[in-house]
Amino acid sequence: MGPGQERLFELRRDWSSVVKLERQDLPTPTDSAQLLLADLDSVMKREMWSKFVATKTRRTLAVLVSWLGADAPLLESDIRTLVDNRPLQFSGRRVTQFLESRGLLIPDTEFRRDAQQKRLEAELAALPATIAWELSVWIKAVRGEGKWEHTGRTYRSIARYWHVLSPILEGWLANGIESLREITEDDIKRAIATRKGTPARSIHIVLRNVFRALRQ
Repeated sequence: MGPGQERLFELRRDWSSVVKLERQDLPTPTDSAQLLLADLDSVMKREMWSKFVATKTRRTLAVLVSWLGADAPLLESDIRTLVDNRPLQFSGRRVTQFLESRGLLIPDTEFRRDAQQKRLEAELAALPATIAWELSVWIKAVRGEGKWEHTGRTYRSIARYWHVLSPILEGWLANGIESLREITEDDIKRAIATRKGTPARSIHIVLRNVFRALRQ
């Protein structure tokens, strides 16, 4: 692929044969690749990286730019795949940070998704379709992406709400509800009454948050 050329589709590269090559067997870096490596060298020297970290980081970038060049952004997934082949020889975290700081990285959005976000998405996928949709609306609102945009909560914070909501939701599902529109004020009062003190107040806060978001 020529520098700057748009990718038609993505394929996961197989680095297994490349990682076995000695340094002298790698393709000769282009001028832009050599400049990028020199830039990394200056950063490592200025920030006084340990020899162990610097060696693994430079080796990783050298292999990447020897094969892919440095005239177009590199895929974060390529870095991770390379490192996965030889984790003791290569290191991807600082290479990723270095390339991103220079506008030479295409982030792997799927890999970067919040772990709590993935967990919540899995929880939603296991619910009946209507309730899953209703709770996805709630999550969007809490995230600040609803009808009225605002500074939203993190997925970690939402996961704490979910921890309170989940057992109540399981009880409602066991009773045959198919939509949160079926939930009455008495249902909410009974849910709160299953606990006392702080746990009861937590249920009240979470349910109020859910139904207030849905009213948007």
